[in-house]
Amino acid sequence: MYQLFHTQLHDAIYASRLLEKTGLHIRPINDLGELREIPPSGIINGDGYNHVDTLQFVSQLSTNGQITYIHIDDHSDREFTQSWLWGKPDYANFTIPLSRLPHIHKVIYLCIHPKFISRDSHTLEYCLELLNSSEIYSGGNTNFKGSDFFELNQRDREQILKPEIKRALNQNRSIEYYEEWGWDSSFGIFWKSSSEFDPSKIETPNVYVSVDLDVLDEKVQVPTNPIFSRGILTLDGLIRIIKDIKLKKSIVGFDITGFSLHDSKVRIEGAKQTLPQIVGAFY
Repeated sequence: MYQLFHTQLHDAIYASRLLEKTGLHIRPINDLGELREIPPSGIINGDGYNHVDTLQFVSQLSTNGQITYIHIDDHSDREFTQSWLWGKPDYANFTIPLSRLPHIHKVIYLCIHPKFISRDSHTLEYCLELLNSSEIYSGGNTNFKGSDFFELNQRDREQILKPEIKRALNQNRSIEYYEEWGWDSSFGIFWKSSSEFDPSKIETPNVYVSVDLDVLDEKVQVPTNPIFSRGILTLDGLIRIIKDIKLKKSIVGFDITGFSLHDSKVRIEGAKQTLPQIVGAFY
């Protein structure tokens, strides 16, 4: 049984009050350090802007051995924003430093919209890190397979011809090179659809699951910040994924973020039914 907590954000407190009406007991987080002393925990967080808090939640985990982090979100949260250039992770890029934590074996990006894996040109080093430290599954309840395209500078074009680099790029991926586009040579990474995700193939016995509610289809009555796009995953689809992970792996912690009072009253009211179903899937 998980110990449930909520952050001190207004959105998180409101969401927790909805959940408590179903009989759940949810404690406030006063000090992240206490998470090290408590058995596997679930955390109710607030608006999608606060998804960066997951970096702290995961860094505080006390586990034996490495774990796999599962990121269920419409966005990869792996973008190079201005704050990243200043050395401060935020909601748009926190999975980069998270993937580098010593106890994280791999990051699995699940149900990501194709356009949110990478919008900018990156170095070959960045691409190799992404390939070696993560698995990417795009879409929701579909067989759609996304792709990611990286522009190569002159140094990268020379590096990519080396046999050891080619082997790294082709490991567990389909790689194609593009010479005929209107800019420098590029290569594309074609990843799997979410329908291919199988938790039993995860290499570590322990996993941490982070759910951003904006992964859900617009039709699902759960409130998220309108500034963030919504995904195409159904409520049943999300619940099925969580239950499948729980059945095949040990969930050492989870958080649910994205609940926002900036959304419509209809969705806020609808969350009385939907939010308990999502949290209940972890039990």
